[in-house]
Amino acid sequence: MWMAKRRDANSSNNGSDTHVAIKVVGSDIYSQREVGILQALSSKQHPNIERLLQEFSGDDGKEHFIVLSLARGPTLQYILNKEGALGLKIAQCISKQLISAVSFLHGHAVIHRDISPANVVVSGGMLQDDMWWSDEFDSDGKVLALTRKCKITLIDFGFAIALTPEDINESKQQGVEKPVPQPRGRLPRNLDDSSSRQVLRDLSPLGTRTYAAPEVLSGIRNVIKHHLDSSSHRRQKRRNSNSECTSDYGMVADAYSVGSTISHMVTGIPPNQDADEFLASKNHPLKKFARKMKRRLSGGSKKNQRTKVYRHRSELPADVSEVIASLTHFDSRRRCTVRNARNLPWIEDDDDDVTGGESSVAALPCMKSGSPITYLGCSSTSISSVDVCDE
Repeated sequence: MWMAKRRDANSSNNGSDTHVAIKVVGSDIYSQREVGILQALSSKQHPNIERLLQEFSGDDGKEHFIVLSLARGPTLQYILNKEGALGLKIAQCISKQLISAVSFLHGHAVIHRDISPANVVVSGGMLQDDMWWSDEFDSDGKVLALTRKCKITLIDFGFAIALTPEDINESKQQGVEKPVPQPRGRLPRNLDDSSSRQVLRDLSPLGTRTYAAPEVLSGIRNVIKHHLDSSSHRRQKRRNSNSECTSDYGMVADAYSVGSTISHMVTGIPPNQDADEFLASKNHPLKKFARKMKRRLSGGSKKNQRTKVYRHRSELPADVSEVIASLTHFDSRRRCTVRNARNLPWIEDDDDDVTGGESSVAALPCMKSGSPITYLGCSSTSISSVDVCDE
């Protein structure tokens, strides 16, 4: 990945994309899907999703490149590793924008399949600013100003896949996600009618394991062995994939990844680690000694350093816990979909101060729970079935 300045940087019609990111892509099925999905999404221009500006091949024709909008800033993963949990106000801002971006994807029948802090770029402020770690608005309005400037960009669509009406079982759902009420403190029931939770068979179990939904990992099986065992005389069909292993899941798997990302952001503790063990490791004598030596070598003073904050889930406000619990429910049939999560109190909050620019796309029909799904033009070629003959 490279940063470059556009030759037409002074042109009046190139918008704010003076500098861009250039990414090398292959010719495999995943790269083809990534280019097709980004091409279709870029014309719709959601503010929190990277855009495809151009694609071209190298002089030898062997290497392929895509030019993307440049997201300036560190990844959320970098911030969490370096600084610990974010303040709840800025975390709310980031959560709203992330859910808005993924709602937009699901409204167009796109599964990202690799949502994690490493694929969320955060722009709009310097990490040295103490306002990043504030749980409340201050009287001077500095936290408010930061939430208005903060913007996230969801990147890396290398594993994304665009679905067709047939994939979402249109004969049953007709491409519509039915709205589900979200009473405070209770998980929604009877969610099986949602198109976001329609299970798709034989998808590659891709993504970051730490943030992957349980059904993605628990359902992994070897494709060839599965087909040979299930029928030794019939022709079998499976989805075109570069992986020998597959699993069964749907768009609601992204919801689990979103919830795990939010959990990591507000607690500072990775989803796959026990909170008590994680906190104990941070207070280990050798870790304390290493931090002390680092401060001495850098000439820093302990008085000038902010103490990192880590939280137990039990310490979080009820509204925040509700978002995480709803999105990370182990049972995918009871898990809240991302489009429904926009109705949860902490996310639905009408305060424009923490929307981070999301209001400009909030009214798009495809993002609302209960609205028809708008399929992308590339979806017909995104998933193709191939015959696998038993020998």
